[in-house]
Amino acid sequence: MVKVTAPMMSLAASGTLAKAITFSTWKGRPYVRTRVIPSNPQTGLQVGMRAGISGAPALWILMGSGARALWNAAVGTEGISGFNLFCRVGQKNLRNDYSYNLDSADMTLTDAPAAPGDAAGVQDGTDVHITWSLVAAASTLLIFHSTATPITAGISNLLAVVRNDSETYTHRNPGVGTHYYDVRSGGLDGGVGALEGEFSAVVA
Repeated sequence: MVKVTAPMMSLAASGTLAKAITFSTWKGRPYVRTRVIPSNPQTGLQVGMRAGISGAPALWILMGSGARALWNAAVGTEGISGFNLFCRVGQKNLRNDYSYNLDSADMTLTDAPAAPGDAAGVQDGTDVHITWSLVAAASTLLIFHSTATPITAGISNLLAVVRNDSETYTHRNPGVGTHYYDVRSGGLDGGVGALEGEFSAVVA
């Protein structure tokens, strides 16, 4: 990255010139760089990690102020927020077939809540609406998806990490065809229980 002063004979410049170089600002500082076309291969791992990050804000709120204070205190001198640390630990857990840890004082990952009951998916227009019955001892619910059966429940098939108490999730626009799902409860410390068992929904 090259810092520039009065780029393009002006006080500021932004955008791409001749599909070759891009002018922009970062934290108030103008710079110029080679134009880059980002790659987005949508691999299973990439999609699964995004699913975990997407669900993190709702889980952070679920913890309550006391648990959030513990995460904030645990960052030490790293210069990151408690939420950043919460996401880092949660994403590492997901890659190792666990769930988000909602209790920073307990890192044992030993909780094994019962599988959610009555999990089902039904077509709702172009979407699939997934429901399940609440498991009292669970904090999170991991939802796995595949267009082929059987599903391998892991990060590469992870569709969403949601609050167990929501008891509903909508899979937006999965495409026409048969979609296969499975769900697993996660405990307060990030440990996981048994899978519910595969179920399917057809989008016509």
